[in-house]
Amino acid sequence: MKKTTKRPSKKSFPVENGNASPSNPQPGDGGERTVKKVKLSKALTIPDGTTVTDACRRMAARRVDAVLLTDSSALLSGILTDK
Repeated sequence: MKKTTKRPSKKSFPVENGNASPSNPQPGDGGERTVKKVKLSKALTIPDGTTVTDACRRMAARRVDAVLLTDSSALLSGILTDK
């Protein structure tokens, strides 16, 4: 498991969600799809004090490859992936 922390960035990059289908531009739509048009599942969030074992169990149960970690104020504190 790899934990990454949130870093401010001005670059845009593709984001993958374990349940999302690839976002490909459609003919005649002006180029790129908007985030609003991508059908994402509700994100799995867990407290950052959760054990790795429990996080893995929850990821497997939801069939996702990443979870969002939240601090005691429910703010994003990191991302845990299966990579």
